[in-house]
Amino acid sequence: MPGEATASADARTGRREPRELHAEWEVAATVGEFRRRLVLVPLLDGGLMSAESGGLRWIYAFTSREALAEFARGRGDGGEWEFQSLYGARLLDEVVPSLDFWCGVAVDAGSEDGVLLPPVRGIVPERAAVDAAAEAPGGGSGGSHSPDGPDAGPADAAAAHGEGEGNGP
Repeated sequence: MPGEATASADARTGRREPRELHAEWEVAATVGEFRRRLVLVPLLDGGLMSAESGGLRWIYAFTSREALAEFARGRGDGGEWEFQSLYGARLLDEVVPSLDFWCGVAVDAGSEDGVLLPPVRGIVPERAAVDAAAEAPGGGSGGSHSPDGPDAGPADAAAAHGEGEGNGP
């Protein structure tokens, strides 16, 4: 079939469909916007609030006080939570790699505009990326980054440990 020959040729030349490139650009734009933005990260028991899903931890981050309050109300916790303001770049480049487990960021969780930023190359540094560890000799199924490493951010590993869905501040 002609389509199969084209697909093979594209695989050999490394060329990709325009829709694939468009999707990559959208992801890159979303990540770039998040990196430049000051986000609100709710705090719980002195650490960053997170939840576990799909075998990963997800740190909650909100782009506005309204989105944070809406999420808190949706969980039945009123609308006032203590939070820390961080730039998205600091969260992705310092906090996530400082943890000793795989962790992504759930942006505006519970809203129509919510997005997940998984711990993969292009979003987090390679040392904190699940896909990089899987390709490394011996593979990997757990975080290999140390909470006491030189990249420790405003939260150490203990700050995101043990916080789970359903726990309020």
